[in-house]
Amino acid sequence: MRILLNIILYAVILLIQVLLLNHINLWGYATPFLYIWLILKLPYDMPRGLVITLGFITGLIIDIFCNTPGMHAFATTTLAFMRLPILHLFIQQEDIKSTTGGLTYLDTSVSLKYTIFSTLLFCISLYIIESFSFFNFLTLLLKIVTSTIITVIMILGVESLAKSRAIKN
Repeated sequence: MRILLNIILYAVILLIQVLLLNHINLWGYATPFLYIWLILKLPYDMPRGLVITLGFITGLIIDIFCNTPGMHAFATTTLAFMRLPILHLFIQQEDIKSTTGGLTYLDTSVSLKYTIFSTLLFCISLYIIESFSFFNFLTLLLKIVTSTIITVIMILGVESLAKSRAIKN
């Protein structure tokens, strides 16, 4: 039953991203990428190869619906590959092994740092491959920073809902 609920959540978040969020472009620069929350919230004890595969498939689905040839697949695969090394920046190896849950079970400050750093990595990967140059560096930097901020705000909002549901259960 839990697996079915996760599959439904995965599909709903991807639909929200494709049908709604990809059409939002705040201030001409910021696009929210809520779907990366799906990668961030995966259990830490999940095999790394599976996490990378899920990251690639997730990005590929977004690419197919948004006509972005491989850009999201690249960025989500990079994020999935770097997920545990990023987490190791903020949590000791032993603490990660003792916590089998995902993002919901982290301390708030660790969760915030992990989310910001991961989102920043994703946005840097996506926008650098999108622009394929540093020609207009200021615009590139503005897109990275604003998209990171709006994505982190959305992820924190969704995560606070998930935490409140976890407390009730």
